[in-house]
Formats: sequence, structure tokens, C-alpha cells
Amino acid sequence: MDEEPSKSEFVELPVDELVLEEDPTWEVGIEADEELAVEELRTDVELIVEELRAEVELTVEELRDEENMTSEELCDEELAIYEELPTKLDPDKWRLREDELLDIDAELVA
Repeated sequence: MDEEPSKSEFVELPVDELVLEEDPTWEVGIEADEELAVEELRTDVELIVEELRAEVELTVEELRDEENMTSEELCDEELAIYEELPTKLDPDKWRLREDELLDIDAELVA
């Protein structure tokens, strides 16, 4: 018959004596994930910028077609649209630096 080991047979080690082996493949995996995350963010930002540029071009084209504006008026409108872009695409709001990504990964691992 199988007997359960008694509690006295188990040896408990204090937490300080536990040794965790480092796994270099895990670190490589984390670095690859970070690089992928940074690349995905760059791709997302590039798409946002392209969409905003397309929006500006479409708006300018609509102004030309619909209102038959003079060149000077059109330039003023186009300039106003481009001046709005920094408020729509504020780099401080969407840019994550690599050190921030490391902090995020550290929090996820913990």
C-alpha cells in the first residue's frame, strides 16, 4: 500500500537558500518581445500619421472642389489644418520610450 510521507520527511528550505537558475532563453525571449512591441508601436504611429496626412489631403481637395477658393485662401486653410495636427498627434501622448517598455515588462513579470 502506498503510504503518505510524514511531515518529518519533508525538508523545508528557507526562501534565502532557494536558488533560481537563470534561463538565458527567457531573457532573449523578453528582448525579442520588447523589440516586437517597439516595432508594433512604430507601425501604429506610422499608420496614424499616414491617416492624418490622407485626411489633410482629402480636406484640402474637398476645399478646392467645393468652394473654388483662391490660392491664397486655400493656403490659409491648408496651413490651419496642418497647425491642428500637433494637437491631434501629440508625441508625448503616444510615444513610449524603450525604458518605459522595460518598466512595463518588469511589472508584468513580477
